[in-house]
Amino acid sequence: MPKRAYIDVAALLRERVEDGQYPPGSRLPAERQLAEELGVSRPTVREALAAMELMGVVDTHAGAGTFVREKGVEADGAGAAIRAPDASPSEILQVRLLIEPGTTRLATVNWDRQSLAAIARPLHALERAAEARSAAHPTKEDRQFHAAIAQASGNDVLTSILSPLWETMSQSLWRSLKEKGWSAANTEAVAREHREIYEAIRGRDPDLAGFTMEKHIRGVIESLFA
Repeated sequence: MPKRAYIDVAALLRERVEDGQYPPGSRLPAERQLAEELGVSRPTVREALAAMELMGVVDTHAGAGTFVREKGVEADGAGAAIRAPDASPSEILQVRLLIEPGTTRLATVNWDRQSLAAIARPLHALERAAEARSAAHPTKEDRQFHAAIAQASGNDVLTSILSPLWETMSQSLWRSLKEKGWSAANTEAVAREHREIYEAIRGRDPDLAGFTMEKHIRGVIESLFA
């Protein structure tokens, strides 16, 4: 499989829809079954199904499964998605898991009053959203929080590496995966995790800060791909 393996899986499943193997209204096999059949990971299958939903080929219903739309394949949307595929969320999260805990440790050592305040601002905005029981995914606040930590590390190379990753959080595939089933309880949980990270940074505890960041990113992976 090439780097963006989900594109190949989405194309294969779309061919099956067009060939009538999965007729309109039918339910696709479960993610685990497709992963085993195609020899890919479940995150890759989930990304492929999210891409197909963006193409207008299928609808996914939590707890019920993924179904072929009665109106059939939207060829124009599918072609656009194949020509300009989004970055793989699972691959981006793997990179973040490798880099961000160490970046957070650096921020714990190197922050000054200005950079700490920059971390606090999106945290406070997220906590206000949690208090208001917002069920909207806090993409902006989340991105600003993590970017501010990278800035606080004092390492310009790390910042330049991580900056493009924040942009992927606004891509269609990311939004489809993140926003589906998002609830006020999710907003509250993320606010709580961000508060834990912030307090560890402010307390200049690099081991705790790195641990809480790793736990947070692993939780994002779990929520998207469990």
